[in-house]
Amino acid sequence: MNQSLFKITSALLCYPEPELLAALEDIRSALHASPTAASMVEPLLAQLEGGELIALQEGYVQTFDRSPAHSLHLFEHIHGEDRARGQAMVDLMEEYKSHGFEPVCAELPDYVPRKNKSNDYGFDPREQEHMTYTGMGADINVHDQWACESMGAIQDRTREHLGTSDKAISAYRRLLRTALDQSAKGERPLMVLDPAGAKSITGPACVDGIGPAADWQGYWRRTDDTRQRTKSWANGH
Repeated sequence: MNQSLFKITSALLCYPEPELLAALEDIRSALHASPTAASMVEPLLAQLEGGELIALQEGYVQTFDRSPAHSLHLFEHIHGEDRARGQAMVDLMEEYKSHGFEPVCAELPDYVPRKNKSNDYGFDPREQEHMTYTGMGADINVHDQWACESMGAIQDRTREHLGTSDKAISAYRRLLRTALDQSAKGERPLMVLDPAGAKSITGPACVDGIGPAADWQGYWRRTDDTRQRTKSWANGH
């Protein structure tokens, strides 16, 4: 397989975006020199051409992100979430370079968070007793990851009665779907902000900590202010 076919295959394995759909005819033209590859790829090109973007994206997530057996992360199939996965990714990067494939960014060719299921998301019982409610540090992204991944397999809820909060979530998701459809049609969905309006909105503050009862208001404000001033993106990292 030549490098041109590698690039085409790589592009077609990416999350479906408008740029990819706009390039399908160019991809088809580039495959003319490889009739066998063209015939194998044509059903996928036809599916991408004939599908709605939101449906294509949902299918991609369902196939590759929610099905570990189909994961596009190579070491998901070898190491899972074992700590050996990190070194294996570094080794793979060097293997790429040794064969003339220079990475176009500084990211590893695979990804696994430093805090994950294999190390209980960095859980520290002493921290939970004295400093935070979760015992998982101050990074809310780790908390969200734990909440999403620890629930287990997705259950069939189609025959259950929705509770009050479930109905609100369903209604909100329908609003989001409607907004996506409106945006795709060039219409203006609800709650669209211009750059100036977006800059005026902040919060909500996310503080997981155990502070003094007598000054809990001051505690969360000081903690949030410290996080805002010391976050990596505020310092150009």
